Amino acid sequence: MVFVNFNLIKLIKMTDKENAMKFIKELKRKTRKRYNSDEKIAVVLAGYKQEESIAQICRNHGITPATYYKWSKDFMEAGKHRLQGDTLREANSSEVKKLKRENEELTHMFMEAGKHRLQGDTLREANSSEVKKLKRENEELTHMFKEVSLELRVLKKNNTSEK
Repeated sequence: MVFVNFNLIKLIKMTDKENAMKFIKELKRKTRKRYNSDEKIAVVLAGYKQEESIAQICRNHGITPATYYKWSKDFMEAGKHRLQGDTLREANSSEVKKLKRENEELTHMFMEAGKHRLQGDTLREANSSEVKKLKRENEELTHMFKEVSLELRVLKKNNTSEK
């Protein structure tokens, strides 16, 4: 915590005083402690244990009681949503960027693999068993297509005659 002696600041000109206040405010902002989720959970759980007062816990961790109660509320809301089965959450921008990058890499890898596969297929000779198998599959598909087309024509004819 930074302490300011306002008596010394009064001796400084007004513009210097404003600059000093801006500097102090910026310094406080940059040196402020940032808490990750595990630290926040530990503080909230310490409050739920009720071994110490909330004020004492806040002093020990360098936070205000308002910050503690906000964390406690967030903790309870997250638990409530989790118990209700609401596991959806908003992705932060770094996660979105990471997933987009991964998606682009996978798409590129897939495209390259496809190109190599096509090049490999055109460079090799097909053996006779593969050709026979493909011809058989082609004949089966052609037969199935003709049957489906015929059924479709019959159904259309029946629909038009019923109207």
